[in-house]
Amino acid sequence: MNYNIRDIKLTDFEDIAKNYYLRYEELELNTNLGVSVKREPPSLAEELDFFLGLYKKIMGDDACGKVAIVDEKVVGITTIQRFAKGYETDHIGILGIDINMEYRNFGIGQNLLSQIIKEAKTKFEMLILEVATFNEIAMHIYKKLGFLQYGLRPKALKRGNVYFDYILMCKELLK
Repeated sequence: MNYNIRDIKLTDFEDIAKNYYLRYEELELNTNLGVSVKREPPSLAEELDFFLGLYKKIMGDDACGKVAIVDEKVVGITTIQRFAKGYETDHIGILGIDINMEYRNFGIGQNLLSQIIKEAKTKFEMLILEVATFNEIAMHIYKKLGFLQYGLRPKALKRGNVYFDYILMCKELLK
């Protein structure tokens, strides 16, 4: 599969929002989806506010963001956002990633992660993430990229009446 990876642009908003809304459709097919979403889909205005806030953080050196592009459409996104600017924990970045269902298992996610981790080394000393215990493919990729498990958050996600635990992982970035 041909794809390229680049920094997030303002013009990516529409594709990124569409991709987020697709998660709600995917959840109807797969309740074991390893992505956490709002209980109700946000309005487009709320999504725009979120995206503009993220973009402002990227421009202000408090975040990194990459997208994967196939046929001029965003099919994956990964971000790292500063944990708490101005606090003694602001050397930590929180990693998130989302790949459209039909583009998983082509190496796009691992490539996105590899590239954003390289960039993160200029902004952060430590990366942290949470991954659902059932998301074994993601855990395998994170371990392959040097992330270590440091804890477990029981009942971190409640989907309907079912609870899921999250594994907490971290990676120290050496400059």
